[in-house]
Amino acid sequence: MPDTDVTDTSARMTGTVPPSKILSTEIPRYAEDYASRLLAIPDTASAVADALDELGVGAAITATDLNPVTNDARMCGPAVTLRYVPLGGDVTGNRDSRRGTTFGDRDLYGLGRPGDVAVMDCSGSSSGAVMGALSARWAVKAEMGGCVVDGAIRDTASIIASGLPVWSAT
Repeated sequence: MPDTDVTDTSARMTGTVPPSKILSTEIPRYAEDYASRLLAIPDTASAVADALDELGVGAAITATDLNPVTNDARMCGPAVTLRYVPLGGDVTGNRDSRRGTTFGDRDLYGLGRPGDVAVMDCSGSSSGAVMGALSARWAVKAEMGGCVVDGAIRDTASIIASGLPVWSAT
């Protein structure tokens, strides 16, 4: 059964995000070997995209929307999500406000379990990076399966060196 209480994960969280702002800690889980079985399929992304199309879901994200930092990156796992909410019209307002929301990714990694995929919704903003070398180190320490950033990243050489699979919009 999924965790439903934020206190279950509090030891792994930095406390940057107030518990009242965490909408859910329920993350659907599946059999432990499921991700490794999917990753064993050649061209997994294409196979999943085709299956979604056949089911009429149409939810596949193309390479024009998100790009891998390295060409050989692969990941598969339950998604742990974070949505950066704009302050002052742009996600960079989060950083400028000094309200602590810039580091929401640290708590995102704390909510996840090893192998989970961290997904950061930044509404495609490219005006300020929300992930870089330090964030990648936190993700690796938390044993995340990878990160998807619908926004900008920086420090790509360090992210590549970390071995963490990362996709980003910019």
